[in-house]
Amino acid sequence: MDRILCLPQDLRSPEDAEGLRDLINELTEKHKKPGGTWTLKPAQALALDTLREQKGCVAGICVGGGKTLISALAPRVMGLDPFKTVLLTRAKLIDPWIREFQIYRKHFNVNQNIHLISYTKLSHPDEGPVLLERLRPDLIIADEAHALASEDSSRRNRFSYYFERFPETMLLAMSGTQTKKSIKDFAHLLEIALGDRTPIPRSWSLRESLCACVDPQSGGSYAKKADWRKITPLNIVYGDGRNLEDIFPVEDRRQAAREAFHNRLSTTPGVVQTSLDTVAASITIEPITDLKIPKEISEAIARAEQYVLPNEDEIETILAKVRAIKQIAQGVYYFWDWPGEEDWEWVLARRKKSREIRRAIKEGPRKIDSPTLVKRAIAAGGVFDHDEDLLEAWEKWQPHRDKDAPPTRPHWISEYMIEDVIKRAKKRGSRPPAIVWYQHRYVAEKLAERGLDWYDPEEGRNPELADPADGPIVLSVDSHVEGLNLQHSWRRNLILCPPTDAGTWEQLMGRTHRSGQLADEVEFEVYAHVEAYRKALKKAQELAVFRKVIDGDQKLLIADWTERI
Repeated sequence: MDRILCLPQDLRSPEDAEGLRDLINELTEKHKKPGGTWTLKPAQALALDTLREQKGCVAGICVGGGKTLISALAPRVMGLDPFKTVLLTRAKLIDPWIREFQIYRKHFNVNQNIHLISYTKLSHPDEGPVLLERLRPDLIIADEAHALASEDSSRRNRFSYYFERFPETMLLAMSGTQTKKSIKDFAHLLEIALGDRTPIPRSWSLRESLCACVDPQSGGSYAKKADWRKITPLNIVYGDGRNLEDIFPVEDRRQAAREAFHNRLSTTPGVVQTSLDTVAASITIEPITDLKIPKEISEAIARAEQYVLPNEDEIETILAKVRAIKQIAQGVYYFWDWPGEEDWEWVLARRKKSREIRRAIKEGPRKIDSPTLVKRAIAAGGVFDHDEDLLEAWEKWQPHRDKDAPPTRPHWISEYMIEDVIKRAKKRGSRPPAIVWYQHRYVAEKLAERGLDWYDPEEGRNPELADPADGPIVLSVDSHVEGLNLQHSWRRNLILCPPTDAGTWEQLMGRTHRSGQLADEVEFEVYAHVEAYRKALKKAQELAVFRKVIDGDQKLLIADWTERI
């Protein structure tokens, strides 16, 4: 902890345009094209200067804060050959990045010869393991860096392994949603970018204590006295100066620890954290709680609570139960449509094989980091020859491996919610048409059947070209919540199934509530007519409170709610 407390401070704020005026002017003039009229935003200038000074940067830039221009200018600011720069981003964001780049090149001297690589490609079992080593970049820019959060993912393992082998490589990691549920989601990025200047404990024991006191899943109450004692020096120097064990109730104690950690994190040289949502438009969230639920839907939800689907199929896990209830609330459920008798041997063998492969990835050799590579290692022999549980599960799977999975299909109990969505999404008086956000594909298919304009992710149409004058559009939460600029045409949103993840909410709301929105108000109507949806909204708000410590203002928290959930 002494190392963390003694780190220097950088008190510059990305919201302080006046204080950063000289820096903004310097970098703008140095990299602007003759005739260019755009000026860097304060957060952009500070992130680029931080990278230049610290040779590494972790930037929590709010959604819509200008990360694309930062990544386009970073090689020039660092004086690097763009061919020695890799930009990692999501596959679906590569084309939008290129489109934005073409706009920026009219105003700034940027070079497009950056290697654009998707996280999907980094995860590929053949090309992924050697991809970064083959390119040997001097600078890696991790855009939407929260894609590297999962400790179990092959992309994170390969990313981290590369920096272990080539620690001289510089890292610029950027995200508007750095964390979901734990400091651990981004601790490795700070470690890579800043080394021993990271504000995160490098010892496992102290890091676990910090997480126990600050992370939301711990609830604070799981932190032991020793944990609070270890973190108290952080609160004395960067918080309110009190001994954490003296603060009651526990929730106040946890909040004090969070604020102290935020103050240390946000002032660390090499870290840039936007904290204020600067979009002028207000946000209104309207939970839809008055939708009348048909009797057959209520009965189906009650049955699902007992782990039984309406067709009498058993629900096997808690997660599957929650998923089924959320589907049924929309009037539909999804099931395996076995062409004949159910093949339970296939089901059980498949389940055990998948579980053992996940364990082998977690516990096995570093370079065997995906299911495909585990399967190849089993076939080749040697690596897993003494893993009896894995080999037994693999052997029992062999008689079933060539069997096709049973087809799945939706069964509609009622279209009551579809009817309501169509009515609400269309223009209502002075309220323009809405973007309809869905999580279940068959719901989108049904809405398309009923005449709404569905932007099927598999077709690759660009929602940025949609015109509200043509009516509502239907977009996917999974495929469309990142990288799209929809603020120029849209200000109303209708969310069918509320996400539980606060980061997903921040990204979704940031499609229309972002810089360039000219409306005075951006609206989000969200279905909350069943308990499962209300619980999801409550969980998202709880996580948003934690995320505010790391990522600044959360749209869920600064919004005006017409009804509190």
